[in-house]
Amino acid sequence: MLSKKVYHKLIASYGNPDSIRLNPRAAGKYDHLHHRIATMKKHMQKTGYVVILIACSMIIGSFIAFAALNSGGRIQDAAFFYWQRYFVDNVVAMATLPGVWLFFIGSLMRYLSDSGTKTLLLLIVSLLVVINSQCFIIPVSHEASAIAFQTGNLPNVSETFLALKGLEDKRGAINGLLLLGYLLIYIFCPTKRGAE
Repeated sequence: MLSKKVYHKLIASYGNPDSIRLNPRAAGKYDHLHHRIATMKKHMQKTGYVVILIACSMIIGSFIAFAALNSGGRIQDAAFFYWQRYFVDNVVAMATLPGVWLFFIGSLMRYLSDSGTKTLLLLIVSLLVVINSQCFIIPVSHEASAIAFQTGNLPNVSETFLALKGLEDKRGAINGLLLLGYLLIYIFCPTKRGAE
């Protein structure tokens, strides 16, 4: 059983690596702990990169799918939008939304492994992408789809649907700008030496 005095010396030693003079075993334990934490941070950082790469693939893939749906020579009548919204809803549920959340999780993992200014900025941008997607794009998307399904048999496209679709596209463009900002921060924002 350690006395209070020895216990407090151990605590003080572990709190300040420069003051480990109590005994070699204490110094060895601190070094081992420090090495394990550094190794865990490296693994978390690498995993964060992989998660972000997967997320970007999902997000970019869904952007390309949406662009392909909005282009082409077919007449964009009510029946066209009726079937288009089925595809859009599935892409959002299976790729866009999971990709956005994975993007945030990967950025969070990178921040936890290296809590510098650059990773904090990247985390904030990824959080803004999640907020814009979850709180502003998805509700409008669901509303637009509901109207498209109700008016699919009508000869003319609903004006309300077109307004909602336009709003959805504008908010999606904001996400595109946020992702571009993320890329610019990643490329041009200086990183402290040894962080990445």
